[in-house]
Amino acid sequence: MQKNVYRGIVSTMLIRRILVYMKLSLLFLVIALQVSATNMAQERISLKANNLTVAEVLEKIEKTSSYRFSYSNDVLPLRMFVSVNVVNASISEVMHKIFEGYPLQWKIYKKNNVVISPISPEAITKLKEADPISGTVLNNKGEPIAGASITIKGSTIGTTTDADGKFTINASIGDVLVISSVGYTEQEVTITSNQPITVALNPTVNEMDEVVVVGYGTMRKSDLTGSISTAKGSDIIKAQAFNALEGLKGKAAGVNIFSNTGQPGGEMRVIIRGIATINASANPLYVVDGVVMQNFQFLNPNDIESIEVLKDASSAAIYGARGANGVILVTTKRGATGAKNAQISYDGSISVGTMSRYIDVLDANEWMAAFKQGLENANAWQGRNFTTDLSQIFTDPELFNPDGTPKYNTNWQKEASRTAISHNHQLSIQRRMNNASTGAFLNYTDQQGILRNTYFKRLNAKLAYDDKPTNWLSTSVNLLVNHTWGNRTSDNPYGLGALRTMVEQLPFLPVKLADGTYAQTNNIRTTAIPIDKDNPSGPTQGFQPEGVGNPVELLERIQAMQYRTQIFGNAALTFHLTKDLELKTQFGVDYHNNRAKNYTPFTPRPLINQNAEGSASASHASTFYWQEETYLTYKKLINKHSINAMAGMSWQENIYDYFSASDSRYVDDYFGFYNMGRGTNRPSVGSDYDKWAMNSYFFRAAYAYDRTYMATLTGRYDGSSKFGPNNKYGFFPSLGLGWMISNENFMKNLNAISRLKLHTSLGVTGNSEIGTYASLARIGQSNTIIGDALRVVSYLSNMPNPNLRWEKTTQWDVGLDVGLFQNRLNMEVSYYYKLTKDLLLSRPLPPSVGFSSVTENIGSVSNRGVDILLTAYPIQNNNFQWTSTLNLGYNKSRVEKLDEKASIDPITGKKQITTDGFVGYDILIREGDELSSFYGYKRVGIYDGNPANWDPNTMNIPAIIGEKVTYKDRQVIGKGLPDWMGSFINTLNYKGFDLTVDLQFTWGVDVMQEFFHSTEGRFLTSGLKKLYYDAWHPTQNPNGKSQAVRLANFGMGSNANADDTWVADGSYLRGNLFQLGYTFSPKAAKKMGFSAFRVYANVNNAFLITSSEYLGYDPDNSSRLGDNKWGANRQFFTYPRPRTYTLGVNVTF
Repeated sequence: MQKNVYRGIVSTMLIRRILVYMKLSLLFLVIALQVSATNMAQERISLKANNLTVAEVLEKIEKTSSYRFSYSNDVLPLRMFVSVNVVNASISEVMHKIFEGYPLQWKIYKKNNVVISPISPEAITKLKEADPISGTVLNNKGEPIAGASITIKGSTIGTTTDADGKFTINASIGDVLVISSVGYTEQEVTITSNQPITVALNPTVNEMDEVVVVGYGTMRKSDLTGSISTAKGSDIIKAQAFNALEGLKGKAAGVNIFSNTGQPGGEMRVIIRGIATINASANPLYVVDGVVMQNFQFLNPNDIESIEVLKDASSAAIYGARGANGVILVTTKRGATGAKNAQISYDGSISVGTMSRYIDVLDANEWMAAFKQGLENANAWQGRNFTTDLSQIFTDPELFNPDGTPKYNTNWQKEASRTAISHNHQLSIQRRMNNASTGAFLNYTDQQGILRNTYFKRLNAKLAYDDKPTNWLSTSVNLLVNHTWGNRTSDNPYGLGALRTMVEQLPFLPVKLADGTYAQTNNIRTTAIPIDKDNPSGPTQGFQPEGVGNPVELLERIQAMQYRTQIFGNAALTFHLTKDLELKTQFGVDYHNNRAKNYTPFTPRPLINQNAEGSASASHASTFYWQEETYLTYKKLINKHSINAMAGMSWQENIYDYFSASDSRYVDDYFGFYNMGRGTNRPSVGSDYDKWAMNSYFFRAAYAYDRTYMATLTGRYDGSSKFGPNNKYGFFPSLGLGWMISNENFMKNLNAISRLKLHTSLGVTGNSEIGTYASLARIGQSNTIIGDALRVVSYLSNMPNPNLRWEKTTQWDVGLDVGLFQNRLNMEVSYYYKLTKDLLLSRPLPPSVGFSSVTENIGSVSNRGVDILLTAYPIQNNNFQWTSTLNLGYNKSRVEKLDEKASIDPITGKKQITTDGFVGYDILIREGDELSSFYGYKRVGIYDGNPANWDPNTMNIPAIIGEKVTYKDRQVIGKGLPDWMGSFINTLNYKGFDLTVDLQFTWGVDVMQEFFHSTEGRFLTSGLKKLYYDAWHPTQNPNGKSQAVRLANFGMGSNANADDTWVADGSYLRGNLFQLGYTFSPKAAKKMGFSAFRVYANVNNAFLITSSEYLGYDPDNSSRLGDNKWGANRQFFTYPRPRTYTLGVNVTF
């Protein structure tokens, strides 16, 4: 059954490919005929010129035609500027456009000689009195307005702004300029001097006519019935981050973005309106220029034009089985759209990154004091009689003085880190000719990490071409090639890599020993001392620290190279069947080729906790995804009726291939990775293959009456090879309604309310992101000894489930959009409720079945929350503009239902699942509770040796004084997902200056500080200052919260299991971005040889305010990466997030 479905899908896809090739052939034929016809026509002129002198315009005409011009310099003064935009026009039409409003005339002699003269002698005087006035037109957000009209009041003299909002016009002092643009209130400005002017236009009530990208098309913002957040590319790249998600963070309400790691090229976690699954993926779907992108992390942020986030069912249901976690739509830059014939721009920056925060650990002297305290505690409470003279233990003359004091005091975090220099360069060439436009973009980014020898580089090239060769056909091609490479330190802190050892390493060790080798804990020579100092011949105890490598050596010598190459793009044909009806067919691909090369050296001596014989490994993974989509779009405005309808079909396929190899035990390190085949151990080889396909049918119908009442109906019918044969297909509908209350007659006299809109939606989306073969019986193989030989045996590894289907999320959303005082104050508020059913969970099976469990659809989870966006324009005048934005998102999740056979909590009686635990605590999934709850022990206090003070029935009472006492029953001790996340962003513009202040915050969340396990819960190597200064002691520190100092490194044991004291308030306020920029006037830029020139300076991660109980690098970091949904705010040891200082320029030629 499955093979027949799959073959049917493939056959259909082959037919679609043939149709695409036929359409492309037709396109090439049309283009050829078009070019031929053009060459046969008589000479016509096409010209685009903006803010050029008349002499420059006439020179351009002479270069592209046979016409020649004659005139006096008195007639055409150098300061006379004009703008012209004509296509295939006659010379008379062109001349009329150039001299419209000016007292000049022209006459044509001998077909191609044009003589220009004044209408009268007074006309020359009038021309000489005018001076070129330059300026900039901005919107109320401080962004340039392209194509704005500037005219001199009472005349026909005028011009338009370029793509940067710049203009130049010939005007005299006292003239009044009239500035207007579609969607903005017209404004008049009187010329008082020859200095450049800046004009800020306020949007009209019809600001909602703005077009928003939605799935498979665009819609007027006023017609939307769903919840969509929008971010502009210019805002995303302000931070000059390697990852575009870093720029999106805090700019979309309801979208929680966790940085996870400060490592260059490090991944980020995105959660839209809460986690709605337990075992499937929680990642949103990324769609770039209409094509699904498999790994969005490495897309060049400089290529992004805008991002739309589809959050509710009305907007996301069009993506059906892949839309349950939200959809992020990305539109990239293309060719020029303004009046310029060609625009070349360069955007470059250089950044300096430093450690923004250090974990406060013991220095060498504090360490020695803590060790001495541990000896005293052992003598008092553990039956020892150690000497407390440290000179008898620490006797290594290379490391210690004769009195036992350390010779070195190494700050390992500073030694392992550095000042990182990064730079980013983007060259953009955008051109428009007639009905075609081309955009070429080249980027090089070099991001250094603040830890030694970590870096990531990116080389990115993008080409976009759009053309309309005929009235009935448009074409577009978009191609992106992205190559990244870099060296990374392991993000897995549960081993003993550099992220961990830079905190744990002993502070009295130097970076290098006297012989030049890197120091490790096995280099320490100490002397064992008697357990009873009064019995020198009795048993002894020696110093036994944990084997910890040198973080500087681990960073400098271990090679962990990653190479990623991506080829992404699409080609589309759009047939304009009628004025209102279009047929678009698009083919897109996303190909990833990922390679890794690793080598761990072993000379001149092995690295502790690494392979003692040297090891090399390599892996290669490739993913090829393709999709073909064809859909009809109908847009029609009939009197008061607006119709926007779309219907289409989609085919998708994804193929994944993987290979890996490793070996160890080498003769030397000379060849490193490139001698992999010479390892003398048995090599390890692995491979994997994965393939899935989908076919879909979808539609959307949006209707609006009198721009007041709106309805949107969407539906998608998806079929996937991932699910059981009984549930291959699913239908995902949605309905959205909207009411523009401010357009009602009873609102006409309420001038304070510019816009008031109510919208609601209800719909269903799905989550198909599970294992490709989860519904099938899979066969595993292993080696076993049968008789006297090693043989390969095969077996069924799981129980199949032919009824397996996707998780379905039903979401209800209601929102209110308000604009006050001519939209100077705007508010968008949405409340949502999401219920996800048919969660994929493992159901236990009786042993007689032969399998321990089977995957079934049996659980449900809900999410509810509020998204709030407040935007204000407190000051908007010609010289000063201030825009303020407050973004808030609130979310609460709840486990509604689990498997009937799940374990029962003995205290609450509720069904629960525990998962992904670590030394004494787990992630709890329990009916009625939130997701991502920390489930562990609550500390009662520190044992004082008096049993009467403690209840043995409810408490875990230790035998050793100074150890912690906890309650026996585990309970919820924290949660890893925040209640609130948001940002407060202010942008100020004063003449040429601009200032951006971006503050981001989180509250209502906890952080599980797992690093307490080895830095506070036990004294095995080094530790936090808290280990010593907050340690309990009955007389010296009876109010201490930490356990008494106990020498795990001297045989005294420890209790390093988690409890609630590891949990800290994870709320924070971050100075995410401070940017100060200056844009030079057009006149000053032109003197420098540019048409526009801006410089700026940034500080990223300027400050971080956290709870005093949080002792890590950054509460936003996580030790669990990849698709681990339960990794938020859980930290063992993480890569620090840097503070970055940036200088940059934006240049347009």
